[in-house]
Amino acid sequence: MNKFAKTVALSSGFLLVSLYAMARQAPVPVYAVAIDDCQVVTQITLGEEEYEAWQKIQDLEKQMQVIQGPLKTVEAKFSEYGKEMEELNELAVQETEQTLYIDKELLRKTERLADKISALADAHQSDFDAIGELGEKIGEQADIFSDTIESAFEGLDYNQVKIYKADEPLDLEQCYNEQLM
Repeated sequence: MNKFAKTVALSSGFLLVSLYAMARQAPVPVYAVAIDDCQVVTQITLGEEEYEAWQKIQDLEKQMQVIQGPLKTVEAKFSEYGKEMEELNELAVQETEQTLYIDKELLRKTERLADKISALADAHQSDFDAIGELGEKIGEQADIFSDTIESAFEGLDYNQVKIYKADEPLDLEQCYNEQLM
């Protein structure tokens, strides 16, 4: 084997060892913090079991985002149809002290619009069902996660738990904003 081939082989070997070592590194530590009135009561580092349960929630939430993404346009369409329905209903039925005026043509338009809304809902029913099912899975996984960390917060007074990674600052901004409301 010539010198160049040996160098390439050794370099490849070192690269593989380095990649393997990087892959085996522990994830960035994740913490659970018990908070009461925007004050940290206690903080724990998630162990392997807690981390896996939390990671499953994160994975399910990513799946939820993927499912919900295309439904943003459907949501906008529902909103548009809803506004249009309100306008048609206001125009279709006019009432005063002495009279009641019903525009039958506008009522027919509201019926056609209602059919469009139903068709849109029917067309995306499987998406809505998938969101519901995934929401249930997230809830179940959240219960599992909650059970894994419950003992660490036993006997403490707290009103919320925040999860954060060691490479991110603990953000209590939302907590302070909620107190202002």
